[in-house]
Amino acid sequence: MLAFYPGDERLVCTRQMCAYSDSVADLHLFDAVVWGISPQDVDSHRSFAEGRRLKMPLLSDVDREVARAYGVLGPMGLRRSVFVVDGDGRIAWRRVVSLNVLFPSVGEIRAAIEEVRTAA
Repeated sequence: MLAFYPGDERLVCTRQMCAYSDSVADLHLFDAVVWGISPQDVDSHRSFAEGRRLKMPLLSDVDREVARAYGVLGPMGLRRSVFVVDGDGRIAWRRVVSLNVLFPSVGEIRAAIEEVRTAA
């Protein structure tokens, strides 16, 4: 699972990453590996992850190449989104939100992961 979020220590981003972090153990039951990714640098991510006690790694996409490759870079910047990638490296599910104050729920992601696993 790859979760794009606009920035460290932003209100909605913090809620999103903390919700996903709190559910990491549950998602691991489905063999899911959880990653967060945003444009901040490694030092910012380290501070954010340590301060919020996040249980998943955060990837740095400073040049926004990964966001561009996944099609989540919009006119207002990074669009909050989640991708479930299957065991063969294919995008099996994606949710890109149109209103950046929302984010895919853990329940929605868990259901998508279960569906991907069942289809495999």
